[in-house]
Amino acid sequence: MKKILTITLLICCIHLGYTQSNLTGASAVYLKAYETSKASAEQYLEAGKYTMVNAKINAMINNLEKLKKANPSVDFSSKEKEIATLQQKAESGINQKATNYQSANDAYYQKIELNQIVSEFVNSQEPSQETIDKVKNIDLNLVDLEKHKPTVLSAADNIDFTVKTLKKDLDFGLDVAYDRYTAINQYWQICSAFYPNETKVQQAKQKLDAITSQYKISSKEAYKKEVSTKADAKIANKTMLPAVRTDKATETLFIQAFNKESTTKKWDRTLLKVNLISDDWKIKYHEVTGKILGRRQYACIVYKDNSTGNCQMSKYYEIYQEYTGSGYSTNTIGGYGTSFEAFPCENINK
Repeated sequence: MKKILTITLLICCIHLGYTQSNLTGASAVYLKAYETSKASAEQYLEAGKYTMVNAKINAMINNLEKLKKANPSVDFSSKEKEIATLQQKAESGINQKATNYQSANDAYYQKIELNQIVSEFVNSQEPSQETIDKVKNIDLNLVDLEKHKPTVLSAADNIDFTVKTLKKDLDFGLDVAYDRYTAINQYWQICSAFYPNETKVQQAKQKLDAITSQYKISSKEAYKKEVSTKADAKIANKTMLPAVRTDKATETLFIQAFNKESTTKKWDRTLLKVNLISDDWKIKYHEVTGKILGRRQYACIVYKDNSTGNCQMSKYYEIYQEYTGSGYSTNTIGGYGTSFEAFPCENINK
């Protein structure tokens, strides 16, 4: 080992312009320290320990300065180049390490952000289009889909209720119903891609596919046209509830109550037909005291809206007479929150 060091030192001395014979004791020590620091710097550089590399470079610089002072006539430019090369490599290594750290840090927070997007998506069950677009554009390799699976499976367990309410909304033919369908449908299309081997998820998707087929939903316009066609067909087949009895006096009460309601509410309408559906008066009692409050009857009626010429039907139009204590008021009230639906005028006698 000593022989190798001596030979190395001799070569360095020759390169510096002087031999072992004219090397002073102090210069030999400085040179040896320089070479030792250089060797260590290269080892630390290889190991990526850049703090130690810089420490050894500083030691090299210190020893080189001492050599220069001890030997002012010698050209040490080769040593300066060695130091500059090591400094450049150390700086490059530090920068690369910082870049790698930043990349790892960015990837970590990117995973958090992407998992939050998926979490928002699976929890919504009726996601906004913005959320849907975000989920479609993420790299699923950066998402822990197993973490979100229980939420999706829970939604799949509730799919029958979701389908029931969705179909009810779709039957009304409103724009908001179509928007809701679009959100729910895309939710299950995406979830089925997330979990292709989960039976519950695939079954949920199939139930949404069935709705798409049933309502012929290829676009909002197509959906509204289909709903309108079904509604027209349903209306065309409507008939009145059949009368259970004929009683002209009672029918007259319905006509009078209806006309009075029309006048009070300023509705321009004409009663066309009354089918009595109550066998007789039904007594109304107070829920707590049991005292008689009044009596009521029901009839299926059809009237024409004179402003539009269209007909409307109430299946359960109510008239009511208050109890006076000894009998019933002759002031017959009609309506009481009765609901009406479209009815084809030509079906009034069917």
